[in-house]
Amino acid sequence: MVVLLHGYAETGHMWRPIMPLLAERHVVVVPDLRGCRRLAKPRSGYDKKNMAMDIHELTTLLNSIASASSATTSG
Repeated sequence: MVVLLHGYAETGHMWRPIMPLLAERHVVVVPDLRGCRRLAKPRSGYDKKNMAMDIHELTTLLNSIASASSATTSG
């Protein structure tokens, strides 16, 4: 799995040119960070620590889903 994170004042759309190339060999995840685009805009939590926790929770969830999928399709 490859997780691509955008920078300040950007969105995940910045990665569109290279996403197809990476997707040939990897699962590509391109989340928009807290408060970007149409996502909920909480009053706080825009610091790096909270954003890192958001990404950690996302990747943990995606890894557990991938593991469950692998287990159910293997046999």
